[in-house]
Amino acid sequence: SDLGYVDEGRFSAIVELLQEEGCGIVYFTTHWEETLRFGDSYSVLADGRLSDEVLTAKQIQDNPRRIVYLLSGIQDAHAQAESEESVSALNSIYRSSELFVKDYEWKKTMVYLTGSINGIMLSRLSTIYIRDRAHNTYLFPSDKAAQEEYGLAEDFLDALFAGRPGLRMVERESFEKQACFRRENHAETLLCMRFDIGTDDSGLLCIVFDTRCELSERKYLILNTFCNEVVLLLETSRSMTQSLLLRESHHRIKNNLQMIISIIYNQKRHFLNAPDSTDVQTESDSLIARIKTISMVHDLLSRNATRIDRISLRSLVDELLKLFAFSEAAIVRDIQDISIAYNNATTVAMLLNELISNVFKHAFKDIPEPVVRITCAVQGSELILQVADNGVGLPEGFTLTEQNSVGASIITSLVRGIHGTLTMDGSRGTTVIVRIPAEYLSIRNEKDYLLNETAP
Repeated sequence: SDLGYVDEGRFSAIVELLQEEGCGIVYFTTHWEETLRFGDSYSVLADGRLSDEVLTAKQIQDNPRRIVYLLSGIQDAHAQAESEESVSALNSIYRSSELFVKDYEWKKTMVYLTGSINGIMLSRLSTIYIRDRAHNTYLFPSDKAAQEEYGLAEDFLDALFAGRPGLRMVERESFEKQACFRRENHAETLLCMRFDIGTDDSGLLCIVFDTRCELSERKYLILNTFCNEVVLLLETSRSMTQSLLLRESHHRIKNNLQMIISIIYNQKRHFLNAPDSTDVQTESDSLIARIKTISMVHDLLSRNATRIDRISLRSLVDELLKLFAFSEAAIVRDIQDISIAYNNATTVAMLLNELISNVFKHAFKDIPEPVVRITCAVQGSELILQVADNGVGLPEGFTLTEQNSVGASIITSLVRGIHGTLTMDGSRGTTVIVRIPAEYLSIRNEKDYLLNETAP
């Protein structure tokens, strides 16, 4: 069951009530770490067999390795401990669980696991591939440089994912015939273990050796245990995501409503201060565009249930530009493939919306071939947002802070809110550059884990 992740408070209350009534509870779960709060005794069902050993919660807390041994299907923990190789494997699995529970960062945990496999198996490269229902393939190599040399060919990778779960060994003599690798290398043996993750996704553990490898029963058990750990981590992550998604969605809606109210109030104040200079239709269109921008970001975040805490900057800009499909200007964009923290995504989108809107409002009078260039990239410790046009430029002595407009007020407020700086150059067209501390936006490179670039 994953009820504890869906509504942890209600679930804990039900368990406590039943315990107070003297009821006996038998609870089946794959998330054993979370049951230590209320469980009394534990037994493990592994490979269809119920373990003979029953552990108490205190025994597990004092020595968590004991339940990890049982989860791996090893019934005699003391005998297995005599094998240094197996003990190292189980220690790594336990450490990966610790790492995940501490940070809830499954990608870092995957990289830790591949590094551990590489050390235990004495291999040249270990890589975990995950393919989701949309056929996006994510990889987690133990060594990025070695991955470049020993990476699998896409057709061979597709064939492995299309096959049945299980182990496949390929020796050097068959590498060329089966077209295993993207390039020539010094590998001697390739081990690939395919496994299912739920009903829609698949996993692949690939290990490259630069010497001949003999697969013993013990090594097979180790590989199978690592694959089971990958499945457990991913399923746990998804269960937690369902609960977090609902909570974060409520938080985003609250923040978005506050921002909409602030925008409406700002435009109302501007209209009351200068009613004669305000075009009601233009101001109404601007208000609608701003609210659409907020709605667009919320929708983009909601569509990706597995990435509730981050948003792709490239996807954000692509969605935003759909609001300007009416324009006849050529829009050239150069967006680095990075992601930013969700809680700043609306601010960045609103800022870009204001800058691009200003271009279409003011820049292209009597310009025969209008062009807008949008650049978003990390330079050093800053994210650079640049919006440039080949329009009429800016009047001499123009400063944003002296403009009595809603747009100028919003831009100034947004830049200040993300600790950024803004500079403008109106000598040849107009170029606006906003510099934002990359650390403040929690920026990450999206290509670190994605093998192909077809993610929606």
